[in-house]
Amino acid sequence: MPFKDHLKSAVKKIIHLNDSPHRVASGFALGVFFGIVPGVGPIASTAVALMLRVNVAAAVTASLVTNTWLSIIAWVLSLKIGSFVTGVDAGELTVQGQQLIQNFRWSKLWDVEIIKILKPLLIGNLIVASVISLVVYLVVFKILADRKR
Repeated sequence: MPFKDHLKSAVKKIIHLNDSPHRVASGFALGVFFGIVPGVGPIASTAVALMLRVNVAAAVTASLVTNTWLSIIAWVLSLKIGSFVTGVDAGELTVQGQQLIQNFRWSKLWDVEIIKILKPLLIGNLIVASVISLVVYLVVFKILADRKR
């Protein structure tokens, strides 16, 4: 089954969940957030959705879908925004990141140079994930609230 069909199926299932629009939209937004933030995805979505008592199915589905197709776009935006916010040149950051990947060593994971690269990227990533999640919440909530009427 092509990805487009999986996406349509997931959206239909979320729209028909027997839960309040707020809980479903919150779960979906949470999943989008953790789908964009690197390295956490479905596990963090599940744990936080359970803690916040939002819809877990929506959170996990959104996390998987977002992680699949939005990651590249989010990383580019995160790099640009994080560079702007921290005052680091985005081009220089890109070059340093490529060098880091090419010469990666686990023993150097906590070196100051790596932290200099990751800081703008993580700040940008949190900003991008927050904004996109808020928009997703509003859109999903509106769709579900209108559908329940």
